[in-house]
Amino acid sequence: LSSAEQTVLRRLAVMAGPFSPASAQAVACGDGLEGSAVLDALGALVERSLVVATAPDADAEPSLHLLETVRQFALERLAQAGEEAATRQRHLARMVALAEQARGALTGPAPGPALARLDAERDNLLAALSGSEHAPDAAALRLRLVVALHRWWLHREGLAAARSTCATVLAHPGAATQGVLLGHALWVLAELGAALGDAEQAALVLQRCAVVAQACGDATLQVQAQSSLGAALTQQGRHAEARRHHQEALAAARRMPERPDLQVATAQGLANLECASGRPDAARPLFEEALRLARASGDRMATLGPLIGLCHAAPGPEPATRPLHAQRLLEAQAIADELDSAPARRWVMDARAPRTPV
Repeated sequence: LSSAEQTVLRRLAVMAGPFSPASAQAVACGDGLEGSAVLDALGALVERSLVVATAPDADAEPSLHLLETVRQFALERLAQAGEEAATRQRHLARMVALAEQARGALTGPAPGPALARLDAERDNLLAALSGSEHAPDAAALRLRLVVALHRWWLHREGLAAARSTCATVLAHPGAATQGVLLGHALWVLAELGAALGDAEQAALVLQRCAVVAQACGDATLQVQAQSSLGAALTQQGRHAEARRHHQEALAAARRMPERPDLQVATAQGLANLECASGRPDAARPLFEEALRLARASGDRMATLGPLIGLCHAAPGPEPATRPLHAQRLLEAQAIADELDSAPARRWVMDARAPRTPV
């Protein structure tokens, strides 16, 4: 192998799963090796079967990967060359870029393809989080990746593993100095805990998150922390405390018209509390507000919660309500299928039991 081919092969060893030519360029370039030289070396490695290329059809971009035996050998060479930390830094930065791009699409009208792209990068995303601890600037980049993966994690199996990964990232000594970024990652950790039913631990994390938000003066994070704390308290049956947090969060969100996502989340949170308190009549207008705002903003994924909430808060089996109830269930099922989300499909199944808070 030429010197360039050896360099590219050992640097690609940090890729734990399939990768694209663009990702290969991003990870393997540097220290005098330009992108075009990386692609030339990559082609030679494919010809030698050291890198395997597959494509679903003739027009699709090839998917590349290393056989595990080749990868382990190349990892040893990478460490011996003293390039591992810098290469893992580039890998982490590439995964952050991909995840943040997908995150933007996840709040749009067609989130399914973005979730599928993250699914395809799953092994690389997890490797970037777990293998980059000693890379330069690792603390900030790893926190950004945790925040970007929030919605993906909630709609995929393996929440316990996701929470463990998030907690490990937050335990890094450098995380404590990251200000508002730390706060947003704490919020994600709490959301994962709440989704697992660990409301007590979620509340503890959210209290720390609220302290960070106040210290940084971040109004968005303050609303998120307060609303999620209300949800955690609702899970614990502490309804009076939860109501205060939800009402204050919703009032603050309504003063931020540029953030309809916050208004959706806070209205839905208070509505869930009303359902849990046996007040579905009070919940319905709040769910309807959340649904209207989610639709107006084009956030397809965010419409799912209010739709399911309205099904739970349905007034009963009166004939006049049946067509609308059935329509909402069908729409929620369609969204769950678009997302290919097993958790969302379970939420839809649960919605067939009336008056149960989502």
